[in-house]
Amino acid sequence: MDHTGHVLAQRQVAAKSNEIPAFRPLLDSVDLTGAVITADALHTQHAHGIYLRERGAHYIAQVKANHPELFNRVRRLPWREITLDHYDRTRARHRLEIRRLKNRRLRPPLQPRRPPGPSSRGLERGLHERGLHER
Repeated sequence: MDHTGHVLAQRQVAAKSNEIPAFRPLLDSVDLTGAVITADALHTQHAHGIYLRERGAHYIAQVKANHPELFNRVRRLPWREITLDHYDRTRARHRLEIRRLKNRRLRPPLQPRRPPGPSSRGLERGLHERGLHER
């Protein structure tokens, strides 16, 4: 959907499938350069993040506990130091809903970290001890 509410693309998902395999074929028909893509947590996939960056898009990924390494990396971020970009407090569905939006880019986008090689282990340990290396 664009800002005016027009649907830019849609695709039928096979009955015995889910949305994950339909993600790429759906977006292949849309110019994503400079676009901000939002999707539900089901689409927080390494391959989807790489695909979107290769197409020149930005994305907002919802991170849940089904991706434990990424979830733990996000949970350990210094949230008190990150600027609050948006705050919304509304009453909906008979309950109070509070939405806070903070923005932080992870290094590198949605790619699993490789264990450091023997030559970089000491350097990385030294950087961690000095507080110069962000996990």
